[in-house]
Amino acid sequence: MTTEFRRRLSGAAGSALARRLVEQALRTWRLTHRLDDALIVTTELVENVFKHTSDGGQLKVRLRPGALVIEVADDSPELPKTRVPSREGLGGRGIRMVEAIAARWGAKPTAEGKIVWAELDTDR
Repeated sequence: MTTEFRRRLSGAAGSALARRLVEQALRTWRLTHRLDDALIVTTELVENVFKHTSDGGQLKVRLRPGALVIEVADDSPELPKTRVPSREGLGGRGIRMVEAIAARWGAKPTAEGKIVWAELDTDR
């Protein structure tokens, strides 16, 4: 069984392609009970890539024992931070949503930029 799916992210259809890849992976792994949460996390991580970088990035979805891992790599060295969004503002809630849904999340610098990742428990 395939335990990893990857896709390059670019262009206006990047978020939609990312969601389709995640849906395909979860159907393959029979994890559709986590599909809604995985799609929200994917959308938030991918939208941050398009908002804060110039060239898109790379999405990787992998299965580990007990966890679904969603990773987005991009060329920006700036690590995401949770912040308190203003009541009137439109942004600033994405990482907070990831934090609320995922069992764990984080970011790590790489030579090319960074990877932001989130883990969803598969047993839930």
